Amino acid sequence: MPLAESIATGAQTGMSECERQFTWDRWNCPPQAFTKLHEGEPATRERSFMHAITAAGVVFTITKNCSRGELEGCSCSGGQGGRRRDWKWDGCSENVEFGSRITSSSWTRSRQARTQRHS
Repeated sequence: MPLAESIATGAQTGMSECERQFTWDRWNCPPQAFTKLHEGEPATRERSFMHAITAAGVVFTITKNCSRGELEGCSCSGGQGGRRRDWKWDGCSENVEFGSRITSSSWTRSRQARTQRHS
């Protein structure tokens, strides 16, 4: 699975979760609000939540796809925490650090691209 597809899927996951959490509220996280996330607009609680939940969805999706072996350039998390030495680890720990790093760099590149377009 290409990284861009994981990012898009994760963003959709975040938007769906936002809609679910605000289903019964006056502001119900409408889909068109996600297309209006631009720099320079005043910060609001809603906009902050939308950024956070979308980023969380992207980190979650990238991390899951990485641990399933569906993304190139990532590997299992190397840490085993405080587990006993006689316990044999078999499997792939979720590499949340990789998911966070990719999400952060994607957000930065997106912000820089928008800034250059408006300059």
